[in-house]
Amino acid sequence: MLVDAYAAEVLKATDTKSIPKPTAKWADVKVYIPQAQRRFLKEKNIAFLVDAYKGRRVFPEALPSEAARSVMIIRPWMLHDLARAGALEGATAIWSQWVGYLKEESGIEFVEACAAAAIRFETIHTSGHADPHDLKRFSEAISPKKLVPIHTFHPDQFEGLFANVVRSSDGEWFEA
Repeated sequence: MLVDAYAAEVLKATDTKSIPKPTAKWADVKVYIPQAQRRFLKEKNIAFLVDAYKGRRVFPEALPSEAARSVMIIRPWMLHDLARAGALEGATAIWSQWVGYLKEESGIEFVEACAAAAIRFETIHTSGHADPHDLKRFSEAISPKKLVPIHTFHPDQFEGLFANVVRSSDGEWFEA
């Protein structure tokens, strides 16, 4: 599996042992840092973050052979770098978010960019929702004054998991 620096940091931040991370335990998880991301890390003075991926990095010259035998988590803005490195031959893009996003301008542009690069495009929806354990860790880390359950079918379960829960119906205003 190939991920960029952002995805690598998100994976590392989880406390779930079954989620792969770019560490020695997960030898098949590697990190490719696109040019725009390298610039961003340098501009924000956080380039030191990539030091943690020593031995896990995939550089542009090795990208075609690594990509050909890997699954890669990408964002649309990465396509240019991948094409320049020659890493898109035989690629298939799998869209795993809500298909409604593909009707928005950025989604339309991504589908068109894939078509222009002769990348097969498929949609397979997966959930991006965090599990209760990670939600609890996150809530404890930020210690909110109020926690309002949103985008859930079970807001009633939040009181048993979190402190300071305030329930609100859709469209209902409340004081912060």
